[in-house]
Amino acid sequence: MGTAQTSPELLSIEKFKRSSATNDKILYAFTTAEYYLDTDNIDASQKWLNIARDFLNPRVADSTACLIHSLQSELFYYSGLFQFGKDESLKEILIAKKNKDNLLIADGYFFLGIHQIELKQYKDAQESLWKSSKIYPKVQAPKRMRAIIQNEHIYNNLAQVKIKLHELDSAFFYNQKAYDFALKAKSRRGIPNTEQTFG
Repeated sequence: MGTAQTSPELLSIEKFKRSSATNDKILYAFTTAEYYLDTDNIDASQKWLNIARDFLNPRVADSTACLIHSLQSELFYYSGLFQFGKDESLKEILIAKKNKDNLLIADGYFFLGIHQIELKQYKDAQESLWKSSKIYPKVQAPKRMRAIIQNEHIYNNLAQVKIKLHELDSAFFYNQKAYDFALKAKSRRGIPNTEQTFG
């Protein structure tokens, strides 16, 4: 008779309940929010992100605060609250710049850009995504508690903007770059996304 396996979110929730350290509570609540985002349960993800935010010291502007704004921006994107998502992205960018964290600056500009696409602010979106691509570190950054955007995401969305601007040669160019990055990374989401854009 086999033993029941504990799912990642239940494991994280149990760790959250047992933990007494604030930083651990933030980590486990945030990990649970990420899990629910990955399983398309936006309401549960928002609930756990709110819990993580409740433990955050508002006077501390560090990478954890950036990551919370990043996840909130993404949740607003999936909820169709694009103006609120823009605001969260700008908060992430501001904190990341204070911390001189290029990866999180690039992440913030990426989310700013995708909200601007949805708001039909195509020129602004192009500028934000271009900044993201230029700031994105050339060397692999250390692992964070949140999966950060990759080059294939940035260039695929630049291609999307170029399509909206009817600049199809540029769209093909940027999407080819995105596709090459996705193939190199063996990205399970990046490859089909770029193939769809080619179509």
